[in-house]
Amino acid sequence: MKALLFIFFAVLVSLPAAARTVRTDSLLLAASDDGIGRRCLAILKKELKKRCGPVSAGPRPFVITLQRTEKPGFSVSIGEDSVLIEGRDLPAGAGSFLRKCRFEEGAFSCPQDSYSEMPDMDLRGMYLASHFANYYECAPLEEIDGLLEDMALWGCNAVQVWFDMHQYNGFSDPAAQKQIARLRHIQKTSNGLGMKFGLTCLANEGYADSPEEYRAGVKNPGSYGTEMCPSIPEARRLIADNLAQAAAAFDNVDVFWIWPYDQGGCWCSDCVPYGGNGYIKAVKEIIPRYKALFPHCEIWLSAWKMDYFRGNEGEIAGLNRYLSSPVAEAVAGVITGLDE
Repeated sequence: MKALLFIFFAVLVSLPAAARTVRTDSLLLAASDDGIGRRCLAILKKELKKRCGPVSAGPRPFVITLQRTEKPGFSVSIGEDSVLIEGRDLPAGAGSFLRKCRFEEGAFSCPQDSYSEMPDMDLRGMYLASHFANYYECAPLEEIDGLLEDMALWGCNAVQVWFDMHQYNGFSDPAAQKQIARLRHIQKTSNGLGMKFGLTCLANEGYADSPEEYRAGVKNPGSYGTEMCPSIPEARRLIADNLAQAAAAFDNVDVFWIWPYDQGGCWCSDCVPYGGNGYIKAVKEIIPRYKALFPHCEIWLSAWKMDYFRGNEGEIAGLNRYLSSPVAEAVAGVITGLDE
């Protein structure tokens, strides 16, 4: 009998809150007077129109207010005749509200409920692989804008892109300028949604016309042959010049993420073990240039594929020595993980 009573009680407490049905011809949407609040308002109106039809304010309208504050996370308060969504993560709050709604032609229903959410992680990002002629390099920008909006509604608050140099003959190459314009568009859209924007690069990246005398010696099997040797001082300065030139094309960069590999790396005798030697030489040259452009930016390094291609030859150990030294104070974090 106790078991039956317990099951009955569990069913009772799991019943949803009373639902409120709202007609979209009697709906008023309002937002805090800032760019992100207005953008969230436009997204909310667009999503409701897509699911229910036209949205307009009738007599005694149901009011949805979006208020961006500096308090982390978000809260949603759904009353009889109004909804208040507020917090720093306003897009995530709007997305949460939409996921609680049920839609029909001309109306939607939402539970009369109040709740709040606080993210476990301050940074919740996505890397958009904007090279290799893949989706993010080729899709219509309005389609990518829609994806960025969806990411924001699910709580994503940062995006990273890559201006991959190997396929261009220098920064002034028309194809390179076209890609820069595309990535600038993604930066403006993501910033407008309250997201941080970041650039990814290789520590020894080179254009297709990189000087032959500066190119990497013994190469990673994935190399394009345009990468440069960080142990050559002139090559190291050219790497930093090229990366700074590309970074300066953007209005804002919050994060720079410097990789040792995929196709990067140099395994000449002066660079190995690359991840703890040649890579560090390049990083030391690159970081001051990024910081000069965007003093507020965070610098992330990557341990991707270190001690993998050539066995454990001390790449991670060398990286750790660098990170424990005072000169690494500018490094905010390291992206790492395990390979199967």
